[in-house]
Amino acid sequence: MPYQRYRGSHWRLINFGCAVAAVIIVFTAFLYTMILLKMAGDKRFQRKMEQAVKLQQCKINMKELGKAIERYKEATGEYPEKLADLLPLYLKKPDFLHCPNDPSSIQEISYQYIKPTHYDPHFVILICEHHPNPLNLHMDGHLEVVYRK
Repeated sequence: MPYQRYRGSHWRLINFGCAVAAVIIVFTAFLYTMILLKMAGDKRFQRKMEQAVKLQQCKINMKELGKAIERYKEATGEYPEKLADLLPLYLKKPDFLHCPNDPSSIQEISYQYIKPTHYDPHFVILICEHHPNPLNLHMDGHLEVVYRK
């Protein structure tokens, strides 16, 4: 019988510990939810989120342009003179030519293109200066953020 009493109290201690853990988890989830709701209403947070989405879309555009330049090179044997030469055969949509952070017309090309003379993986072929820190796309497909001092 003494073993049964000990065993029962042991289970009560475990149940109490689980209840405390559950209360802590619920409180933490509630706290994080309140913080996220406050941040969602904050205009600065919304602007930062919009900028992050635009930066991500710009990176996608630049990667797609890099692939289109490579397809052009494989098909013709040389690099295009200008980015407009990629349309319509090598680029799926003309929207890829415009950075979402560029306030100019969507028909204008936002990216600076530097035509390479030969293959060098470190050579920068595309530059986007429509963000606080410009983006460079190298020939090997590496996308670099240039942090200004």
